[in-house]
Amino acid sequence: MTAGVLGMTCGAMLVFFLAVDLLWLGVVARRFYLKHLGRFFAERVNWATAFVFYLIWKNQEEATRLKFSIYWKMLCVNVAGPTTRRG
Repeated sequence: MTAGVLGMTCGAMLVFFLAVDLLWLGVVARRFYLKHLGRFFAERVNWATAFVFYLIWKNQEEATRLKFSIYWKMLCVNVAGPTTRRG
């Protein structure tokens, strides 16, 4: 996978999850959050801070998945041993 394709994929995922999160927070679960967490809500949304937090949060999730994937592959190789081909 080239860097351009990887960048496009990550960008598309960011846009998709941002849309899903906005739909969830703004429409689907809005009343629930206002009822249970309303006292923590600010009068106005600080969009710059929210955007930076979202970028950091999503990148942290991706980094965690990548680390898990690498560790899982290492574990599988160590447990199963190297594979050999017989011709």
